[in-house]
Amino acid sequence: MSIVTSMSTPFVHLHNHSYYSLLDGLANPAALAKKARAQESPALALTDHGVMYGVIEFYKACKKEGINPVLGCEFYLTPYSRFEKRPQIDTIRYHLILLAENQIGYENLLFLTTKAHLEGMYYRPRIDWELLKEHHQGIIALSACIAGEIPRAITSGKKDEEILELIHKYQNTFGTENFFLELQDHPNVGELKQVNQKFIELGQRFHIPLVVTNDTHYLNLDDREAEEILLSVQTGKDYEDTERMSMRDGDYSLRPYEELRQAFPNLPEAFTNTVEIAKRCKVEFSFGRFLIPPFKISPEELANNVWTSTELAELSAEEYFLRKLCFSGLKRYRLTLTKEEIETCIQKQKDQGLTKKLQETSPEEIKQLAEQSYTKLKRELLQKLSTEHQKVIERLEYELRLIHEMGYDTYFLIVQDFVNWAKQQGIFVGPGRGSATGTVVGYTLNIFGVDPIKYNLIFERFLNPARVSPPDIDLDFEDTRREEVLEYVRQKYGEEHVAHICTFGTMAAKQAVKDVGRTLGLPFSEMNELAKFIPEKPGITLEDALETQTEFNKLYQSNPLYKKIVDLAKHLEGVKRHISVHACAVVITDKPLIQHTALQYAPKGQKEVITQLSMKPLDDLGILKIDFLGLRNLSILKIALEIIKRTKGIALDLDQLPMEDAKTFQLFQRAETTGVFQFESSGMKRYLKQLRPTEFEDLVAMAAMYRPGPIEWIPNYITGKRNPEKVTYPHPALEPILKITYGIAVYQEQALQIAQKFAGFSLGHADILRRAIGKKIAEEMAAQREKFIKGATLQGHTAQEGEFIFDKVITPFAGYGFNRSHAVPYALIGYQTAYLKANYATEFMTALLACDEDTPDRVIIDINECEAMGIEILPPDAQESLKHFTTVSENKIRFGLKAIKNLGDFPTETILKARAEGGSFKSLTDFCKRVPAEALNKKSLEALAFSGALDSLGERLQIAKNVDRLVAFAQSIQKSQQDNQTNLFGALGTSGEQFENLTLTPMLAATFLEKLRFEKQLLGLYVSGHPLDGLKNYFRKKAFLVEKMESKLEGKKIIVMGLVAKIKKIITKSKELMCYLTLEDPTGTIEVILFPRVYAQLGFVAKEDDLLIVEGRLDWRNENFQISGETIRKLDLEDVRARAKLEGLFEEKFKVNRLKQIGPATTNPKSENTETDEMPENVQSSSFEPAIETIIDPSQTKLFQTKEVVEDYFITLPQHCDKEKLLVLREKLQSQPQGNTRVVLQMNGEQVETGLKVEMNENLKKEVDVLVN
Repeated sequence: MSIVTSMSTPFVHLHNHSYYSLLDGLANPAALAKKARAQESPALALTDHGVMYGVIEFYKACKKEGINPVLGCEFYLTPYSRFEKRPQIDTIRYHLILLAENQIGYENLLFLTTKAHLEGMYYRPRIDWELLKEHHQGIIALSACIAGEIPRAITSGKKDEEILELIHKYQNTFGTENFFLELQDHPNVGELKQVNQKFIELGQRFHIPLVVTNDTHYLNLDDREAEEILLSVQTGKDYEDTERMSMRDGDYSLRPYEELRQAFPNLPEAFTNTVEIAKRCKVEFSFGRFLIPPFKISPEELANNVWTSTELAELSAEEYFLRKLCFSGLKRYRLTLTKEEIETCIQKQKDQGLTKKLQETSPEEIKQLAEQSYTKLKRELLQKLSTEHQKVIERLEYELRLIHEMGYDTYFLIVQDFVNWAKQQGIFVGPGRGSATGTVVGYTLNIFGVDPIKYNLIFERFLNPARVSPPDIDLDFEDTRREEVLEYVRQKYGEEHVAHICTFGTMAAKQAVKDVGRTLGLPFSEMNELAKFIPEKPGITLEDALETQTEFNKLYQSNPLYKKIVDLAKHLEGVKRHISVHACAVVITDKPLIQHTALQYAPKGQKEVITQLSMKPLDDLGILKIDFLGLRNLSILKIALEIIKRTKGIALDLDQLPMEDAKTFQLFQRAETTGVFQFESSGMKRYLKQLRPTEFEDLVAMAAMYRPGPIEWIPNYITGKRNPEKVTYPHPALEPILKITYGIAVYQEQALQIAQKFAGFSLGHADILRRAIGKKIAEEMAAQREKFIKGATLQGHTAQEGEFIFDKVITPFAGYGFNRSHAVPYALIGYQTAYLKANYATEFMTALLACDEDTPDRVIIDINECEAMGIEILPPDAQESLKHFTTVSENKIRFGLKAIKNLGDFPTETILKARAEGGSFKSLTDFCKRVPAEALNKKSLEALAFSGALDSLGERLQIAKNVDRLVAFAQSIQKSQQDNQTNLFGALGTSGEQFENLTLTPMLAATFLEKLRFEKQLLGLYVSGHPLDGLKNYFRKKAFLVEKMESKLEGKKIIVMGLVAKIKKIITKSKELMCYLTLEDPTGTIEVILFPRVYAQLGFVAKEDDLLIVEGRLDWRNENFQISGETIRKLDLEDVRARAKLEGLFEEKFKVNRLKQIGPATTNPKSENTETDEMPENVQSSSFEPAIETIIDPSQTKLFQTKEVVEDYFITLPQHCDKEKLLVLREKLQSQPQGNTRVVLQMNGEQVETGLKVEMNENLKKEVDVLVN
């Protein structure tokens, strides 16, 4: 739509906030533009708080509506220096509206916003006068709302002379014609009337121009209540809280001109000034470009890029070097060319070039152009090569020609550079990801590890002349070294040219309901009950949920409060809630980033710089984006290969693995695929058992189909594989395309091939067809359908056949089919991991554990798998363990020393170095002699002892209780060695020989349960057993087992026993304490809730690993069983084990299944349990008659004593926290009312008591978070 040049409304809104003023603005930029157009306004401004997040989205929306976009920002201005961050001084800041008049002004806004975030952030991003004086060109300034500096001067009682002096300061900075005083009509803001009167008076007396604005925060007046909810979420306060920030009494919508004119009837110039400003503001963007940074090529590489023949085409440095690298890379196709032959291939004969627009040129015509450029020497060379190699070069030349015509030579040079650098550093790079894997260019450049010709991957799925769009190459790196690659890119192109991309979290349906419910005071449990009826399906709206979820609709219709919550939540759906960092996307720019986008630090205190524009706006601007993904499985593969080389002396090459290995496919057939990339989910395992894969293509197909949509085709594929003679095809012409997948179209590439073969489409236009179907735009689909049917008839098929193939084959599969160019490399990684697991099981599982060691739940899964495979998992041992999990022999893996809590890297590496230099430790004395004393402090020795790492040198409890003696011994004997003394205590008559025979204070050996407890504390999980091993029968008799929970028990009182696995205490909105306990019995886990009344009655004090017996009501909440606890007793586990043995209920062979200890009980209450185990008699008891006598006297324990409950609030400080920040933090905490929350600092892994107890609330938490981070 063209820009509107004539409008009837002589007014433009110049002060407006969208939802990019996070949790402060509600309006969608597109909706703002649409309403401005409806109001017949010629223009509209966007002035979000301190950010430039929405400028491109807003710009495009305004252009679409035919109005002029005015780009601006409402800044926070400090009267001091932006670098000052003094408590209660530098929290003073003023608002200021700045609008970009031209391109210089826009770039200055980007600069100011960036500096505000990177240098001026103190609760808010702040600019100062120094910045304004240097970067005011091209900017029009408005005095802002009541929070502006000049309004504040008026309301604080400053004299006219002082106010005028302040106005002159702004005029002198921006120019008298570029500074305007804002008038606003908000009668609820009491001081605003005073400000308006003064502005009108001064404006008329001193000819200072005025403008009317409205400080818009939402679109329509009926959004006002939703805006209040948004503000409540932002401040963490209740909707009804009268002390919170509020706009409830004003109208901050995009109000019509007529209404505002009534407020200021005698100031027509204040309205016409807005139009004049808008006319002056002209910022334009160029879309559809691709801004690639230059790639430096050394002169040596270009030495031969000079030839005298006039028949040869002149090549740019980038095209020459790209061609040189590609033809050199043909050795990957077992074709090694001489230097002369490579130069022959690089050269191009002049050809006629494109005779029409690239978009109108077919791939076949591009191929013809490529062939026309062959020189005579090249044709002679090709005749000497095999047919296979000729086809490779023909494909390569076609790809190179299209890449060059699109202007992407440099792009491929940039990518191959950092990929090959990474490989040279020993960093594992994935074999491919996405459609770019289908390029011979990428394969010969060593970017990808999959041969696109061998696996029939289609180049046009990545690039084709009919769809001119920037290429998109995504890359996987081993996750532990991904940052090294990014750092290389930063160093090569400059820090100011490289940054991560931001992304925005939006309020989805369920989140919106929860936010509204919470602010309106709906109890937590009731809010979750309401929200649970909204499906987790991505993109679902509340309207969808009301239409499809009967129970949800019933609640909505029958409960007025629920209806209000849902109706308000509808206003919040899609609203931006927070900013975060995109998981992998990075931009590299030609010019400094700050000329394209404002920058800021990543949230939550990270010092990583990110863009303020998200991916789509950056794409619109043509900024080069590359996804650098960290893939854990690549780290697993690398570590496994290193272990295999260390233990077996075999140097495996993943590229040379046999692809038909029988043991590997047997593993897939048994579905023993835990740890195998892409194939370890329970659903995938079920299908693998049915499929019994026998070839790599089976794995590719499963990787493609096991996802929403295509998953329904898996049974058809399995049937086809089992009975190939019964496979049918939609049409005989499609058999060559669909034979590989037994008659069904699995891959998007197959849809392209069908359109090509059946309807005569070029592959380029076939990809346009695929994209149109994927977008599901009715008009586009109808047009493509017509073309397909017409094309089918031209190929000799009937119109009816064309309709059938389009409707029944193309449409369903093009929309949901998977990209084969992605499935093949991911299936390859899956095969590689499976090969190692099948052939080098111990080494592979060691690598898997090493990569999972920071995720306890995942380690449990891995250990469970090891035990199923007959691999023994041993505790750490200073004699054998390396830093990470260690293969010590066939079928034996030890925990690594790094897994021991409180040990640290320095002691670990010191022990390993001592062992490497002197061999195994002969005794505890030898250990203390050889490991440097600085590594053997009390903390590290206790960690080694309690974890069992010193068991080979002594009894763990005895060592742990003698650490002071050991530390002193190590220090003394090592000092003696350093001083070359032969008799340390010679002066006292004590022989060195006697001293070396270290004796420890005798101690009783640790019991089985003590060892387990030590392992849990130091390693994060039980290793040599489980405290509840052998106790299933005893628990079955005395209480109710978690695995037996079923729907018929819902609402009844039952008794359960279990270890406390997790404790979570919370403070309710009524300031009462309640508690969530996760109890673990021999068969699973269940959550116990202690509501405030019960919690207060019990005065409950418990800790992890306590054994409890609980009576309460069984409920079904949040898709899990829960128990509402009513009475609780604490038991002694040692005594329980003794009683079980005494009563003949201890079963030595029973081992707790580790996997069942990870998640809560989730049996569906609507399905009946078919097992008929007898129910314990006390399931329905109305009063608590314990199944086990209490082992302890209640009067002697704190468990039942009423006492003040103290909560701990942990503040994690950055690694380098300056003293000033600590002083500010202390001042903040000391100023709070005294309460029952104890403040504990966490510094470098240590916990430090502050001695402060405060009344903790969400506001204080946010302030502390901002202060610290």
